[in-house]
Amino acid sequence: MADTTPGTMMEQLLAVEPAIVIGAGAAGLAVARALMKAGVATVVLEKESRLAEPWRRRHEQLHLNTHRDLSALPGLAYPKGTPAFPHRDVVIRHMNDFHEANRLPVEFGVSVEAIMSGGDHWIVRTSAGSRLARHVVVAT
Repeated sequence: MADTTPGTMMEQLLAVEPAIVIGAGAAGLAVARALMKAGVATVVLEKESRLAEPWRRRHEQLHLNTHRDLSALPGLAYPKGTPAFPHRDVVIRHMNDFHEANRLPVEFGVSVEAIMSGGDHWIVRTSAGSRLARHVVVAT
């Protein structure tokens, strides 16, 4: 007899993705790059419509409060001549450059509503429907 408990039939229709990263900020982008370099197919889910939206919403005079050398994303230094504590626009550009250079698969406008254990995988309920993943990284 087939198992027809709620969620089970839906799960049978969805493929289990290797990894989902939640959040396309600096941490999410860096971990997605690391996973992909390790050969783990990864998708990044970002609720905003573009990268670095929280940086864009902050005040115009905002600067990074850690030194640029300690805050650069992996494999991408800030450009020569960047001040020690970069302005928010430079940080935004850095995140966009990193995203493009590494061709990271970010799905914009997708918010995560719940994460539940599905036994040997995770069920990630999003604003765009449910997804299944072997691994989930919450980088928000």
